[in-house]
Amino acid sequence: FQRISMSLFAFILRMIGYGILTNNSQFLILLFEPMHGLSWVLFDISKAQIVKEFTPDGLITSSVAVINLLSMQIPKSLGYVIGGYIMENYSGKILYIGTGIAFSILLISKLVYKLIYK
Repeated sequence: FQRISMSLFAFILRMIGYGILTNNSQFLILLFEPMHGLSWVLFDISKAQIVKEFTPDGLITSSVAVINLLSMQIPKSLGYVIGGYIMENYSGKILYIGTGIAFSILLISKLVYKLIYK
């Protein structure tokens, strides 16, 4: 649970960071890039832990494939289409800050759920 929250937090920092960059501060992108690796690794470790915890031994490989499909491939494809539309019709700033806000709401919801159903 904590790894997923940390992964979301790193992703949110990266998205908001991208959104606040200007032409004069583009070099600061290097400060936000490590958040990509951090969020990716923490999310992958969390997925592996969940699969190991809830999957019978004979189905682990299949479960990993299904989890990757549901958590990476389908959302990524939707993100390309929706994100491309937002970037083309609005701006990258709107895309990145909006994504950061959406995932902030997800993280807050997750933390509230954890507090209520602890």
